[in-house]
Amino acid sequence: MSSGRKHPKYEDITSRWGGMKIREDFAERIDKWLQAFPEEEHTFLLELLMQFYYYSEERIKEKVAQLFDAFMEKYQGDVNEVIYTKIIKEQGVACSDILFISFWMQNSIMYSCAENNILGLLEAEQIPKELVVVDDYSGTGKTFIKTIDRMLQVNDLVQDTNFYFLTLHITQRAIQQIEEYAKNVGISIDIISLD
Repeated sequence: MSSGRKHPKYEDITSRWGGMKIREDFAERIDKWLQAFPEEEHTFLLELLMQFYYYSEERIKEKVAQLFDAFMEKYQGDVNEVIYTKIIKEQGVACSDILFISFWMQNSIMYSCAENNILGLLEAEQIPKELVVVDDYSGTGKTFIKTIDRMLQVNDLVQDTNFYFLTLHITQRAIQQIEEYAKNVGISIDIISLD
């Protein structure tokens, strides 16, 4: 027996992304996006979308709260000694910047503990005992590794810092690369991910 509810097109894909408004909005967007490709590729592209994660502002708030909770479950030290920062990018604003801002605001982290300019802090010889790097996704681990390398170049005393990498999504490949890097450099890195 049918509930009488009209199901938006592509609901099997978009239902993972949010409520009814998201599902309805994206049905039209997906149709427009598909028009850019030959029709024979549409089935494949829809299969790819099944693996895609979309986060509305509301979902980001939920996810960063879950990520912080996962960190707090693992972390046994003094929370006042923790500094939170983001991935170091050479240019531009990235999704990781938006995620980082949402992370510290949503979790009511003191502004003084959320460091936007970690390199400046290290140049001033202020070496955090505990440093949490927050990012949205890690596919290979290279961006995170470059971030840590950059910190070590600015002040090699950061080698004694306990690093935590908090990310919404990470691949097995990235985990392996980061663990190998930590072993080679001789630093402590704990990876905490939701997926």
